[in-house]
Amino acid sequence: MIKKNCLTKSCNHCCSFFYYFNGVKKPIFLLSLFYFSIACADSPGKKNMYESKISIRNTDHLIGYDFYWSMEGDSATVFNHDSSFTIPGSAGRPMNAALWAVNKKTNLSTDTLFFSNYYAPDYLITFDSVSAGNKLVFIKSSIANSNEGGDSGDKEAGESNSRAPSRMMLFAGISLAALVLLVVLFIRRKNANEA
Repeated sequence: MIKKNCLTKSCNHCCSFFYYFNGVKKPIFLLSLFYFSIACADSPGKKNMYESKISIRNTDHLIGYDFYWSMEGDSATVFNHDSSFTIPGSAGRPMNAALWAVNKKTNLSTDTLFFSNYYAPDYLITFDSVSAGNKLVFIKSSIANSNEGGDSGDKEAGESNSRAPSRMMLFAGISLAALVLLVVLFIRRKNANEA
């Protein structure tokens, strides 16, 4: 059987292809090709996370305590003096570390301070005391490093990130417009079929 839009009488498989994608189905097919070509585009991934240095001071104010530092996956390191530790950089998954103190007489542990190199600055931790509820009392100061502003894409340290909200709003606006257009097309198609 020859279709009404057939180019030649002997070409059944080509004609059925063109006949199927003729009319309303053709734009939807072309849009889906465009959509999948965008979805398969290469994306840059996360920016590298650089090392973070944690400096711990005034441990001599807490003479009755042993301090513990533990990196993710490593055993804890015991120290009793001012120290500095480095959370190594990573290319994708952040590295985590924990700091806590244990009373030498009672073996009671204090609360735990958690650190990460997830685009984090360097920190200076200055201990003051331990409160009645075994909470460390300290001052935490941030020091800028190579991680500053790293989680917002490809940019130099210290550069403003004012474009990110506007880009997000642009994508949200385009998505909303596409959704409205799709709903309008389906309503028109339904009304045309009913008439």
